[in-house]
Amino acid sequence: NFKVAVYFPEFDIQVLDNGFPMSLFEERFDRLVKTLKIDHLYIETHRSGHLVEKEKIERLAHFFRQYDILLSGGITFTDGNFEDFFDGELFDTFCYSKPDAEEKIRKIVRYSASLFDELVIDDFFFTHCKCPDCIKAKGSRSWKDFRLETMKKVGTHWVMEEAKKTNPNVKVILKYPNWYDHYQD
Repeated sequence: NFKVAVYFPEFDIQVLDNGFPMSLFEERFDRLVKTLKIDHLYIETHRSGHLVEKEKIERLAHFFRQYDILLSGGITFTDGNFEDFFDGELFDTFCYSKPDAEEKIRKIVRYSASLFDELVIDDFFFTHCKCPDCIKAKGSRSWKDFRLETMKKVGTHWVMEEAKKTNPNVKVILKYPNWYDHYQD
């Protein structure tokens, strides 16, 4: 009376054939699905500034489809640019005030929407940046107002509009952070 969904992150995909043979992965996955039916699998296309190669995603999709698994794409909007941390923050989420942020986001969304009809935006879709660019862009607004307006712009224009322009049939799911029960507090 439940369904199983699995999220396959970029860093695990990248090690396939680069230290972990795809044949061994396929063998172990085949053993796994004999005891646990996987209904839905999210293949992550981007994390920490790394796009997974199209050939790798297509190879995985072909492999998983033989198990009648529903496939979707996943995006984690982290940029891997740890040196830009202004105040030692824990996560490397995008700074949406940087001049090249919009093109980076649109490129990731275009790429992902071209591969899948459903995308989940993983739980790093937020900003907590306080770099000089953000301070300047914030102006006299409160941090709350600045961040809400920024994420609305990014989500509506950079993500949804770009996804729909690329693939009119795409559905986009926003997964909020739920790392532990009271995280939002």
